[in-house]
Amino acid sequence: SVMTVLGTGALTSVGGSIVSLGVIWLLTGLSHSALDLGLYFMVIELPYLALLVPAGVWADRANRRLLSLSVLVVRILATLGIAYLARLHHVGWFTIALAVVAQEAASAVLQPAYNAWLFGIVPPEPFGALSGWQQAANNVSNLLGPTLGGILVSLLGIPGAIGAGALAAVPQWFGIALTGRSERRRPPEAAAAGAGPGFASGWQFLREHPGILATVLFFSATNGLNNVEAVLVPLLARTVLHLPAWQFGLLSTAFGVGGLTGAWLGVRLDAARPGRLGWAFAAMVAFPLAIVALGRAADGAELGLAYLALGISFTVAEVVTGALWQRMVPDDLRGRVFSTLGTLARSANPLGFLLAGWLGAFLGVREGLWVGGGAILLLTIAVSALGSVRALTASLAAGGTTG
Repeated sequence: SVMTVLGTGALTSVGGSIVSLGVIWLLTGLSHSALDLGLYFMVIELPYLALLVPAGVWADRANRRLLSLSVLVVRILATLGIAYLARLHHVGWFTIALAVVAQEAASAVLQPAYNAWLFGIVPPEPFGALSGWQQAANNVSNLLGPTLGGILVSLLGIPGAIGAGALAAVPQWFGIALTGRSERRRPPEAAAAGAGPGFASGWQFLREHPGILATVLFFSATNGLNNVEAVLVPLLARTVLHLPAWQFGLLSTAFGVGGLTGAWLGVRLDAARPGRLGWAFAAMVAFPLAIVALGRAADGAELGLAYLALGISFTVAEVVTGALWQRMVPDDLRGRVFSTLGTLARSANPLGFLLAGWLGAFLGVREGLWVGGGAILLLTIAVSALGSVRALTASLAAGGTTG
């Protein structure tokens, strides 16, 4: 069933968090340079920027279920390769980074195929609930992954923890294999459309819907700006507030609790008023205020409360917009359009990591968080006032599906 797929997908997400913790622990042992870690985060974004668009074309041309199954095997093997490299005594930082790039390349190909397949096996009516369950499953990794990863590193060592994280994806493979036969059959004209160019098809759809395009570019910019949290909060926690490692790990748990709450709230909001883009923009007003609160936190408890608010607001926006885009995009274009959306959404991340480092270095850790949060707030207000976005909001409120 779909719930089996979502449950095993949540297990994969937990495994991914374990792998991420193990890799970061390994890299910090190999190098104490913040610049190396910043470059690592930039490098692992590159496969998504390079592969999401062609992966969307493959998702629309090929059998999505078989493509997902094949690429998931590649991802598991790549992650086991990282575990093997972690056992070697003279492995370098660059070698580990290349192995992680291979894993992320498989993830980039898997993402559009899996999402298009998943939304293709259910009727359109419960898209809001499905989007919410997806976000809830993803946030389980924030609840369990960091803590479980730390325990496994202590018990099994870094290679053992990474290997366990890799094998956590195996149940998802069986879940897809046993569930995928119920995918709705695409009409012949959809298969013919799938032979079209990738980015051109996705970009053309967005150009025909300027409200969606403006909203997607807005989320791309906020993705870049909110990297101040990823870069500066660890420095705030360790060098300013002097939190112990276990308390720092609990911040991810707080975000996960907020994410689960936001998934529930997003589903309820979408069920009550389907297609209301205003819910997403309201959440994106609360989101930067939570980032500003991170910069004002005086202790771990205040940081945790800010992360709780961050998880709620972020996930509400994700659930509402995810369900909305699924309703508006035709099934035969889903792979290409969503790969284009994903590429645009992640395009600002590399620059965002550099900007976050610059803000922290020249303005200070707290001040960098304030500037990043303030910029997102101003951007939210400006974009929500654009004519194309207001027209899309009005159309959706009236029951339309164009913008």
